[in-house]
Amino acid sequence: NVSSYKEDPEMITTVLEGRVSVGSAVLTRDQQASLNLSNNKLRVSTVRSDLSISWKNGKFQFQGAPVAEVLKQFSRWYNVDFEYTGSDKSLKLSGEVNRNVNAAEALEILQFFGLKYVLTEDGSHKKIFIIN
Repeated sequence: NVSSYKEDPEMITTVLEGRVSVGSAVLTRDQQASLNLSNNKLRVSTVRSDLSISWKNGKFQFQGAPVAEVLKQFSRWYNVDFEYTGSDKSLKLSGEVNRNVNAAEALEILQFFGLKYVLTEDGSHKKIFIIN
C-alpha cells in the first residue's frame, strides 16, 4: 500500500505480504517506510498493516491517530475541508467507521469524542471547523 499526496510531507509505503525495496531498505510484512519529502530521510517501523488498507475494505480505521489525520482522511473522502481548531492539539482518536456513511453521520460520530462542529459556506466551497 502506498500513500502519496502532494500536500502530505511524507510518502508512506506499507507491506502487507512479500518484500519491497524502498531506497536502501527492504521491507517485509507489517513494515512501513516513511520518506520525509523535505529532507529525504527514510524511517522504517513495524505497524498494523490492516490499518493501512482499511480504505480497501470500505472503512476508516484509526488506532490512536491524531485528530488532524482523521480529519484529513475525511476531507479527502467527502471532498469538504475539515479543520481542527480545538484546544487539545494532542487529541488522538481510535475507532472504525464505514465509508458508506455520509458526512453528516461522520460528524455525529465525532461527537462521541466530545467534538463539535461549525459548518461555513462561501459560495460552493464548504468548510467544517471541528472544536472541543
